[in-house]
Amino acid sequence: MKNHKNSYLCIKTEMIDIENITSERQFKSSTSYDKETFQALLDDFASMYKEKKGKSYEDYILENLTEDETPILKTLKEVLFFVLFQKKNDLTWDCLGVVFDMSGSRAHIYFNNFHSLLELTLEKEGVMPRREFEDVADFEAFTEGEDELLLDGFEKPIERSADNEIQKKNFSGKKKTHGDNALLMSNKKRRIFYISKLYQGSEVDYGIMKKEFKPGEKWFRNKKLAIDLGFIGIEKDYEIKEVMIGYKKPRKSIENPNPQLTKKQKEWNKKVSKVRIYVEHAIGGIKIFRMLKNRCRLKSEELKNRIVGVAAGLWNYKLRFKENKKKQLKLCNCKA
Repeated sequence: MKNHKNSYLCIKTEMIDIENITSERQFKSSTSYDKETFQALLDDFASMYKEKKGKSYEDYILENLTEDETPILKTLKEVLFFVLFQKKNDLTWDCLGVVFDMSGSRAHIYFNNFHSLLELTLEKEGVMPRREFEDVADFEAFTEGEDELLLDGFEKPIERSADNEIQKKNFSGKKKTHGDNALLMSNKKRRIFYISKLYQGSEVDYGIMKKEFKPGEKWFRNKKLAIDLGFIGIEKDYEIKEVMIGYKKPRKSIENPNPQLTKKQKEWNKKVSKVRIYVEHAIGGIKIFRMLKNRCRLKSEELKNRIVGVAAGLWNYKLRFKENKKKQLKLCNCKA
């Protein structure tokens, strides 16, 4: 028998049979994708595998297995299902190994290897969000054609550290829990253009923004920004074409024991909320993956950041696929 150390070519006994998942609902619950979108991604995934390896997955298996051996993941379809299944359900590595008939350590290795390949696939397809910008010119080039951008922060729960100092840094006073925070930027179509690297939970949204987008530079001179009250004071630090931000209810005091917003202020807040809801939908779109929603057990900061980025890439890929499908249907109806 050949030595397949750190390889995905190990003897298989039994695991989930994807072909037996006939329900569209069950398939989406397992991967977050419907079968049609999954197939489109699979085609791109296979193309990237061949580009990186110089051969198809099937050819690689034939060259590296003997006749009496069968791989755990026989096809790239099973490989992609494996990666999406873990992102969607966030099992421990040992539990993932039970589901796919492998050890927990091997499940971890497989996920890391093929998650990287999925990341390359999404990058090639142009759906991965940026994690940083070199300068203002780089930012303007990437967001060209987008006059209005929506900004918001999101939280990713993590396990509480045993170290008291780290606990303080990771604790979010807003959410009253330990976590990682990041800044996210989208448009009204819910496409995610940018996600910052993950920061410790004590970092606030506007504080992250000032670290990622240096104040005083003309990042948003040609942009309209829709933001929440976590970004109060942004007009003082940045040159912005237009800012949409709500009104904050006045503080309660002896002179004003029952502070209220005026009717016009309430109407404006509703208008801002109707615009900002799209960035909330984008955040909800990536949090469909439980690896972002559940309390994170991972220790590697690099892997945690890659998981967030790929989740956003998968969300953008899904949006693009749906948009292209609508265009095709509209074109077919026009011809008919």
